[in-house]
Amino acid sequence: MSPSGEAPRAEAELVAKARLGDAQAFTALVEQHAERLHAFIHRLCGDSELAVDLTQETFLRAWRGIRGFDGQSAFYTWLYRIGRNTVISAARARAARPVVSASIGTEAGEVAEPAVASDPSQALEQAERVALVLAALQQLPFEFREIIVLRDVEDRSYEEIAAVLEIPAGTVRSRLFRARERLRETLGGRGA
Repeated sequence: MSPSGEAPRAEAELVAKARLGDAQAFTALVEQHAERLHAFIHRLCGDSELAVDLTQETFLRAWRGIRGFDGQSAFYTWLYRIGRNTVISAARARAARPVVSASIGTEAGEVAEPAVASDPSQALEQAERVALVLAALQQLPFEFREIIVLRDVEDRSYEEIAAVLEIPAGTVRSRLFRARERLRETLGGRGA
């Protein structure tokens, strides 16, 4: 976002137009947030094909509910909340845990491989560590996985996370602490 605040004003104008039924304004909002929302949903569900479907479902739900958006939170916070609820609904409907995905790449929703030295053995070790962390993350309960994704992957503030999850900031801090502890335990059991 620009320091002058032009981006938030432009987004607010798009939201206002979309609330009045302007499909082009909503399409512009989709284009602004699609990649980030897909990455968020992919990290929650662990399945790239399912993440595409759930991202589309999230935008469909957002379009249907845009008139009810009151602007009390940022648009992306509202959108992420819808995405989160869409993932939860899909998990309940399927009555199964998400598939573990340990892919490394640069597509939206995947973790880009960190830069490493040109030594192939170091690159392989780093890739294996990333794969272990992603697999361990998928083993966590949903409430722990989502909070780690929001804070440590998406780099959201405690206040933003509180708004998305609709919980107090203090609860965010304590849940994040417990989630990180559980992740460490899970990784410890894998020899990482």
